[in-house]
Amino acid sequence: MRLLVACDHLALTGGLMRFERVGQILARWGGELAFLVLGEGGEHQPAGFASALRQLSREAALDETWDAVMVPGGGFPDAIVARFATLRHPRLGLRVQHFLNGPGRRDAYQRVTQALEPDLILVNNAHWSEADLAAFGRPFHQVVGGVDTTLFAPSIVRPPRIGRYRLGAIANKNPGALVGALRELGADWELHWFGHPDPREAPPPDDLLVSGRIVRHGPLFGEALADFYAGLDVFCSAELQAGWCNPAAEAMASGTPLVTTPHGTLAFAEHDVTAQVIDIATGPAIAAAVTAMRAAPDRAARCARAGRTRIRGLTWEAYTADLLAAIRGGIADETGPAWATTRIEELVVEHGPVPGDFDPPGYIRLHADLAALFGRPWQGVLHYLEHGRREGRLYPSTRSRAQEKTEQTSRIALVLDGLDGSGKSSIAREVARRIGATVLNPFGGQIGGLMVLLAGRGEHALADAVAHAAVALALRHAPDGPVVFDRHWFTASQLLSPTYRAGWAPYPRTIMCWADRPTTVARMIARGDVHAREHMSVERVETYRRLAEELSLPLLDTSHISAAAAADLIIEKM
Repeated sequence: MRLLVACDHLALTGGLMRFERVGQILARWGGELAFLVLGEGGEHQPAGFASALRQLSREAALDETWDAVMVPGGGFPDAIVARFATLRHPRLGLRVQHFLNGPGRRDAYQRVTQALEPDLILVNNAHWSEADLAAFGRPFHQVVGGVDTTLFAPSIVRPPRIGRYRLGAIANKNPGALVGALRELGADWELHWFGHPDPREAPPPDDLLVSGRIVRHGPLFGEALADFYAGLDVFCSAELQAGWCNPAAEAMASGTPLVTTPHGTLAFAEHDVTAQVIDIATGPAIAAAVTAMRAAPDRAARCARAGRTRIRGLTWEAYTADLLAAIRGGIADETGPAWATTRIEELVVEHGPVPGDFDPPGYIRLHADLAALFGRPWQGVLHYLEHGRREGRLYPSTRSRAQEKTEQTSRIALVLDGLDGSGKSSIAREVARRIGATVLNPFGGQIGGLMVLLAGRGEHALADAVAHAAVALALRHAPDGPVVFDRHWFTASQLLSPTYRAGWAPYPRTIMCWADRPTTVARMIARGDVHAREHMSVERVETYRRLAEELSLPLLDTSHISAAAAADLIIEKM
């Protein structure tokens, strides 16, 4: 799928940064997202961000064909809002309006609706009632999220705090209340701000800056931002407007205790369960919540763990999959003329419907002769039913990676993974024999060697695609019934960049088999590996244990037990 996001310019805002993340995921899935920049005089605009995605003018965008054009938010100058009317062009596809804030911005969204005349409204938060949304007179759908749960993950061990405690926050969100909270908390605390400050707000007090009790970090991205959250004792979102609060979600995903207002956090912040929720962000209220957390560290840790569990499902991959599903639904609602509808109905009765995962716009783009003639989804459906099916034409599937993994997980009874010599293959065969399952080894033969070769070249996206295809192929050729995998997602996780782990979710039930180095080496020598002592270093063996702990996998020590005894332990807990 090919999407455009219209904007004035690439401002450093959560509303646009979310689509930068969506675009990177969409590129991995074979699609594209580009920014449609409608503003002029970019040199006079506030500092933005360095996008990895294409940035097009309207004229350049009209040289291509798009599935949808999207407008995020409502905070645009009048001149830009007026230009939204020029997005009503068939080559730009479905018109989608995003509500990124709560009902308090109703008037701003209404003027965008009037100019754009959207085919679909998507809401990224839970603050709107159905009655409020229905008043806009457009189809609407809620798509909540997301957060990078791989980048923002809890540290295995947080070092003990030396010096002052650290409260983290966003520089441009209610800074006055945060400064008030810092004074209430006293000299044992310092406030760490990231992002651009709001020029309309008073600068931080000189005494707090000079004493080092306010530390300004500026804009942070990627690993630097993950390190920022990991170095905090508490993060506070003092947001005053409803929507989706990226920093609060990122802090929760990082395992950092969270104090927050309800604004932008309804989907994941529950008072005294996953966070400390305060109704109004005043200095005393923030200070009281932070003090309560420090006074009860076990309760704070429990909330942080529960928060990590809750936020884990709100990934950018899940958000992107839901976004694409909503857009496909909007496209599917575009019916053709009466004669075409009648003909489609006749063909369905005669030969059956299109496949459930058929992607009409993708089918048209895939074939050059069709792309030159057609541009509407109903035309793709009609051509496939009347000609394409009989001609054996290929079509792209609308099934997302997340949907594919969910379907696969329903068939997988167990995954056993681990280093060579850990006993996993013997245990997999024994467990499968007892439960009547089939053992699948998707990375056997040359597939595993190909993955190692690609990873060694740094071609991680291709290696990841090969791994997913190998799993799908193994399942396709497996007989009916449950299956036990001898290697699966964990193998890809330890081979590739952690960026690709989320693409394997939801993970099937997995047990990590591990043996100490002497046992591992002995087993490999028994198999004829004369270089086992050289290859199986202590570091390599221990890496598997550490990664299993990091990914919260149950670890089965096979150093001194047989495959039969290991199977007994596993089946007892299944």
